[in-house]
Amino acid sequence: PNLLASLTVTGLFGIDLEVALSALKGFSPPRFRMEKVGEFGRRIFYNDSKATNPHAVKRALSLIPQKVILIMGGKDKGMDFSFLREVLKSKAKHLVLYGEAARSIALQINGCVPVTFEEKFDKAVEKAWEVSEEGDIIVLSPGCASFDQFSSYEERGERFNELVRSIACAG
Repeated sequence: PNLLASLTVTGLFGIDLEVALSALKGFSPPRFRMEKVGEFGRRIFYNDSKATNPHAVKRALSLIPQKVILIMGGKDKGMDFSFLREVLKSKAKHLVLYGEAARSIALQINGCVPVTFEEKFDKAVEKAWEVSEEGDIIVLSPGCASFDQFSSYEERGERFNELVRSIACAG
């Protein structure tokens, strides 16, 4: 949908379609915004560390056609996660919650999907790997700020990529 909208707007401004398509071919999405980390152990990993609110999590889940192993958590900012119940029912196979916000998120989603708790981010990523099976998609889309364990979403995103590579090498 974003691609079609972009092409429509360029057409409205009189930009040649070939020029617009050429520009789009060189486009790569910003880091940590549903960034595909890779496929390891017959699982696909996506890094959406930039998703620092529940609406961003909902958007991330809408981009993937199958159920996922979802990693959420971080600094509790008192946000409302209850509206995610329906999308989690249909799009999450398992939810791994970590950090300050873990218990609050779990209370708000009220058992709509199997949940595992981990205090530390590294353990949450490891747990996502453990509960996954071949063919699964593992997504980090925390829905929270990173400041309980990291200085920024970028640092959290870098750590996720490191952990995924480490898991891939070990597995």
